[in-house]
Amino acid sequence: MLLSLARKLQDHYSARSTSTFPGTREGADGLVVRYDEGRLMDHASYTAQNIEPLLWFGGGLGGYASIKTSLDGVKGAITSSGGRLVVSIRAKNTSARSGKEVVQLYVCAPDEHRAGTDRPERAVSRTSQTGTEQR
Repeated sequence: MLLSLARKLQDHYSARSTSTFPGTREGADGLVVRYDEGRLMDHASYTAQNIEPLLWFGGGLGGYASIKTSLDGVKGAITSSGGRLVVSIRAKNTSARSGKEVVQLYVCAPDEHRAGTDRPERAVSRTSQTGTEQR
């Protein structure tokens, strides 16, 4: 799944008014798509509004393999002048089915860097897919 799934239609940004719903009919050309939410699209919009969606970005619908993930370690440092982090994640298949997991790493900027901007509270920095795992 490539997007978050809202619990209620009114939780979705584009459902709040007809002027923000993508896909309006305008002029002779027909369909015009507008995205007025800026950077606060999908999971960033839900986070900014403190809304828990039905499924988060990448959550999938389940019913297949059950993969348990845990943080294995973080090395490195980030400073105001830059830096690098290496994040290790452990993924273990806890079901009888083989399966894969897409691990997502979110980062967040300090509040003082987001104040007065449309920067989301957190943003996807990296994703990685595990190999096929069998229990």
